[in-house]
Amino acid sequence: MMPPLAIVLAGRSNTAKRSDILTRVARKFGERGQPVFVFESPRHAASEGINRRLEQALPGIARSTGQALSWPRLAAWYAVKTALACASPHRIDFLMAALLPPWLIASWELQRFIESLPQQRIMVVTHSAGGVAATRIAAHAKVRAIASFGYPFRHPERRREAYRTRHLRAVAKPMVVIQGRSDAYGGDPAQFGRFLGPACAIVSLECDHEYHGLDDGAFARAWEAIDHVHDLACQKESQAPRLDCATSVSGQTC
Repeated sequence: MMPPLAIVLAGRSNTAKRSDILTRVARKFGERGQPVFVFESPRHAASEGINRRLEQALPGIARSTGQALSWPRLAAWYAVKTALACASPHRIDFLMAALLPPWLIASWELQRFIESLPQQRIMVVTHSAGGVAATRIAAHAKVRAIASFGYPFRHPERRREAYRTRHLRAVAKPMVVIQGRSDAYGGDPAQFGRFLGPACAIVSLECDHEYHGLDDGAFARAWEAIDHVHDLACQKESQAPRLDCATSVSGQTC
């Protein structure tokens, strides 16, 4: 029997919003003694540090006041922040983030994080935008399985964006998408299932994109599917998984 995988949690792009569902999953893996790592963009952490320095040094233009800034103050804020970013050890990261799409940067940063870990076999558990980053690097040799809560198949206020879905059918690693039926980013398997490949299972829960207050029974279903995908990756990594714990992408019950 192969040892359990290390777990990497990749949460939402809006870090101001907590991913309580990932906290619950992390607790379950922790109870089994599996190593759990939380991905955080070093660029984002550096940016938050710069914001705090600005708020302390220049409270008159600090955005933390919650008030709308005049154009001169807004220009001053960005000028000083840009100067501090250029002096930061992460200046190359800041430059790339200014030139490349956010989803591409997120994938690149997640891959660098995974490569920095000593563990060679990893399962990535995501919420929302973290699912896009994880599935885009699914072919990486260290990534053995993916579990995605609230995959953002579409933005409810935008036209279809191909970067969210065009790569999904190529994901050949064991994967499960756990989606709320009221999720504004995609809640109907009949609509979003066509984007997923044969290695992916679907679990539908009675919740929205936030997963707040998910009852124990619903969480148990999600955990069963995650655990199953984990076991598939451990036992037969070279074979296509058999989906027997959830709903297949065709919408049939396995």
